[in-house]
This record gives sequence, C-alpha cells and structure tokens, in this order.
Amino acid sequence: MECTRVLFELNMNAQYKSHHDATLSSMEHALQRFHPVKNDFLLRRTGKMANAKANALTMELVKMRKLDEESNVETWMPSKTWRKMIALRQ
Repeated sequence: MECTRVLFELNMNAQYKSHHDATLSSMEHALQRFHPVKNDFLLRRTGKMANAKANALTMELVKMRKLDEESNVETWMPSKTWRKMIALRQ
C-alpha cells in the first residue's frame, strides 16, 4: 500500500506545470520513500512461465467443463450464479 501511495504522490507532483523548491523537495522525499518498498511489487509479480501455466490450466478446466456439460445434457444444472446471468441476459 505504501508503495502505491508513494507512486501516486510522485505522479501527482510531477503533473504540475512548473515546480519550485517545495514541490521538488516533496518529489525527492517521495522517491526516497519509494526505494525501500519497491520490491513489494516484484515479490507479488508472476513470471511468464507461471502465467502461461495458469492460462493453460484455465483453458483445460474450461474444456473439461464443456465436455462435462455436453455429456450430461439431461442432468446438468447450471450454478446459481450462472442461472442469474442467463436470466439477466434474457
């Protein structure tokens, strides 16, 4: 949260059309507060391989659900959320 707050503060100050000592000092202070917390974003970042695996698993689950729906057409009952979505579309 702190990292996002600092970046927001830095961005807001950078948008001024002209700067004086107070705004430059504020930006410098925000930048100094940013460096210790910037790794928080890297810790929560997924790599390309993890993203690709997650996408592949999602696609596999979607295919399995479709196959299950098609094979159990007479007995398959959509979830409550799915029924609400269908009702809203109609």
